[in-house]
Amino acid sequence: ENLGGIKYGKGDVAYEIPLFEFLNCRIQFWNSDEDFDAQMQIFMDKNILDFIRYETVWYAVGHLMRRLTEEFKKAEQLGLENTVFENTTGLDDTTVNHHSCAKDVAVISRELIKYDLILKYSSIWQDSIRDGNMVLTNTNRLVRFYQGATGLKTGSTSKAGFCISATAKRNNMHLISVIMASPTSKERQSDASKLLDYGFSKYELIDTFTDDSVLNSVKIQKAKNSTLNVKISGDTLYLKDKNTNPEIKTNINIKKDICAPIKKGEKVGDIQIIIDEKPHKKFDILATEDVKREGFTYEDCFVRRS
Repeated sequence: ENLGGIKYGKGDVAYEIPLFEFLNCRIQFWNSDEDFDAQMQIFMDKNILDFIRYETVWYAVGHLMRRLTEEFKKAEQLGLENTVFENTTGLDDTTVNHHSCAKDVAVISRELIKYDLILKYSSIWQDSIRDGNMVLTNTNRLVRFYQGATGLKTGSTSKAGFCISATAKRNNMHLISVIMASPTSKERQSDASKLLDYGFSKYELIDTFTDDSVLNSVKIQKAKNSTLNVKISGDTLYLKDKNTNPEIKTNINIKKDICAPIKKGEKVGDIQIIIDEKPHKKFDILATEDVKREGFTYEDCFVRRS
């Protein structure tokens, strides 16, 4: 999706990606199972392939792989300091240095739950395959028995014990509970539930910026409309201990004499959130649309002459 892909229903995960204006490709992934290794296949429209040289095809595939590699490298930016994956399955019977920790698993989980597709499947309790002849049940029992559970992943090996990354959402707050090396599946589920209970009972999310009137009053000159539509660049929610009452202030800075033309996404100001007299987060105030300059301009003259 980061590459502009559109999902379609083939393979375990499949997308159509626009490589160039004249050439789309389809990339399909299949997870490994008992019979087959994990696979990735790339397909292109034969009608287009008939009219381009094979060197162009190889260039296109290379271009796709470079873009995918750039996305994979972003994983290194997550800051996983205590994780080494020697394979893609997590099975460690033949591995030498295959390991991770609860913090790193939580970081990975935090990235995964940004995608609705992940939560769609990880929250399913039961499903059937082979025309209903085989029923599959989620090994994460919290999905059925814990209020607000959304997933995420269980796992167990003789070396690692019983592990789980459990996620749940209540009142717009999404929490992650990671349990590793538990002696039994039952204890794994119980400990994960206790951690989530602790989080929901002790913490809450509050919005540090609620004065929307400020965003509705940004003035712009030399435009048809005198008010510019804007938005804040990030999430202004703050995780607060329920037993505390922090003092929250906002410093709002809007550029003076904002004039059209304005590009969508252009910065026109910023908001500094201050909590208990300490800077917390700073957000840009961005235009949400292109705004043309009102009146007769040199550009208009150039276009008409041309």
